[in-house]
Amino acid sequence: MDDIDKAIERLCEIRIFGDLSVHLDRDEMLRRTGMTGRKRPVAPILLAEFDKIAGEVQSGTLIRARAVTRVLQILEVSPNQVVLAGGITLCGTLLQRKAPDATHIGLAICTIGEQLEEAAVKYRQKDLLKSLILDGIGSAAVDSLAAEVSQLLCSHAAGANLTAGGPLFFGTPGLPIQNLGLLFQVLPAEEIGVKLTSSYFMLPQKTSAFVVGIGPAMPAWSKEQSCRQCALHRMCRYRV
Repeated sequence: MDDIDKAIERLCEIRIFGDLSVHLDRDEMLRRTGMTGRKRPVAPILLAEFDKIAGEVQSGTLIRARAVTRVLQILEVSPNQVVLAGGITLCGTLLQRKAPDATHIGLAICTIGEQLEEAAVKYRQKDLLKSLILDGIGSAAVDSLAAEVSQLLCSHAAGANLTAGGPLFFGTPGLPIQNLGLLFQVLPAEEIGVKLTSSYFMLPQKTSAFVVGIGPAMPAWSKEQSCRQCALHRMCRYRV
């Protein structure tokens, strides 16, 4: 086995990450709380409350970011499905369109845990504004975490002289949410405290799952381009 084969073998190992760092960008947190894109500017008193709560989150312990990843070789590609090593078949057309030259697929589940979610629920009855801001910050945090985990996959692919493309999220048109059932069969999501319900709902709620194409020269795309892939893009108040 030569060095490249050994590198690819290492690439395909299951990796579990605990206590990852999450960068919380103020503009992204504002966008995810619905405070941007309005016809009228946000009131200063509201921004002050937002900054106070965001500061509490950043200096506290409400975010516990974890992730699990795995890379599987592509065995067969057809117009409506991709067959991976281990007998896993991903249905849909998105991978074929976005990563037609991929030789492997990176799979990932990441979560910020349940603490922030529980805090948002706790404040729902007595301080609705704080609850909504916490929920928006949680969404921004899991977005940031997904980007970080995607970069980790890129780094691991580079170790095998391969590149990783941009993340493709389950539920995007062309990558049906039902594929999550297969994802949870090949990734030990329980190791990071994530479970999947019978209706394909991931818990904790602030959890993300995606795939990336891996190969000799994979295309990347911006956050804006990724946002436009969503079927709800035109009507979404949180769109980039």
